[in-house]
Amino acid sequence: MSWRRVTLMDEALEKEWRRRAGVFFRSCLPYLGDMARSGLPLVLFALIITGSAFYTDFIDRIPANYPAAAVGTLLLAPVLYWNPMRTWLQPADLVFLTRRESSMGGYIRRSWRHTLPGGLLLAAAVLLLYWPIRSHVPEDAVSGWTPSLITVLVVVLALKLLGSGAAWRERQTAWPASRRLLKLLRLLLTVCMLYSWLSAEPLKALLVTIPSIILWWQASRIPARLRLPWEQLIREEERTAGRYNRFFGWFTDVPSQPSSVRSRPYFSWIASRIPLRRRSTYTYLYSLSIARTELGGMLLRLTLLGMLSSYWLGEAQWLQGWGAAACVLLFLVIAGLQSGALASWHRHTVWRHVYPLPESGRLRSAAVVDRFALIVILALLWLAGCLPLLIAGVVIPAVAAALLAILYLLLRPRRMLRRQMLEEEED
Repeated sequence: MSWRRVTLMDEALEKEWRRRAGVFFRSCLPYLGDMARSGLPLVLFALIITGSAFYTDFIDRIPANYPAAAVGTLLLAPVLYWNPMRTWLQPADLVFLTRRESSMGGYIRRSWRHTLPGGLLLAAAVLLLYWPIRSHVPEDAVSGWTPSLITVLVVVLALKLLGSGAAWRERQTAWPASRRLLKLLRLLLTVCMLYSWLSAEPLKALLVTIPSIILWWQASRIPARLRLPWEQLIREEERTAGRYNRFFGWFTDVPSQPSSVRSRPYFSWIASRIPLRRRSTYTYLYSLSIARTELGGMLLRLTLLGMLSSYWLGEAQWLQGWGAAACVLLFLVIAGLQSGALASWHRHTVWRHVYPLPESGRLRSAAVVDRFALIVILALLWLAGCLPLLIAGVVIPAVAAALLAILYLLLRPRRMLRRQMLEEEED
């Protein structure tokens, strides 16, 4: 009878885990559409193209004495060290679930099974992306040893499994100082084990790996541990949920996150150059809005990423320079998709009904600010991507990119005003 009661309790906790996970994922669904409309798929596509071109060119230029093992350790160590866990625990669980702590083993194992496969896939993906570098260097510069991909893949996955278990024991540690020391020790030992498997023969690597595992295990037995670290798991869950909200906040307004407003003096000075006249009121307002809100931050990050990608493609003259031209236009269109939201701002601001300002001036001012921002973005993107082409004598793609971008900026305000007026008429 008691066994049946325990089984029912485990099933109830399993059902509660699935319910909480479902609530979280359903809450994320509305933001995925905003992310798609913001141009994120285009950014990822541009990053893949740019990264592939740069990575291929980088591999072709690797010298024979390149420290491939050290680079692989630098890339893989953070992946093996990072072992998150989604438990969906909430502060109220300290009251309602602590009395069922003895039955929480299945709940925690469910969280572990949910998180671990993604970590294993990430570790394998990073290793496979890194391996062309390792295989390009036939022998390690120090030891003269060439490891096998299959062997290293098995070792990396095993270290990831061990790291996940070690991270759980670290969470169980009662004192924060002891937990930090154990994390630091695990990171150092992970670096040593990784470097040994990437640079030394398997037998020598085992002589490093086995003592390292024993050392960490003995060190983890010294501090006091909790059976279930409720407070630590709740803090981790709150931090993870906050990261998701901040990430979604880059693309849309998240109700649980307050609007981010920053001074950004390197942008705000532009608004001070606008004359303080009645017809410039909306221009001044929209200039400060785009400079101090998260929209300005998104455009800044997007521009920097686009400049870097365009410069790489332009310097490599990928596709005879047309790759850089396409990258400039692509990031300009993505920036336009982001800044297009500016026209819908301040539609329901109360002070518009207090001060006698014409409604038509609001949309025209939004279009002016939008065009000015895109002109600045276009200038930076074009200089980063097309100036290397002009220096190399590749003129036609650079000129074509400039002409098509100017045509886009000329046609954009009219379309934006027409679309916004139709939306407001429907409201």
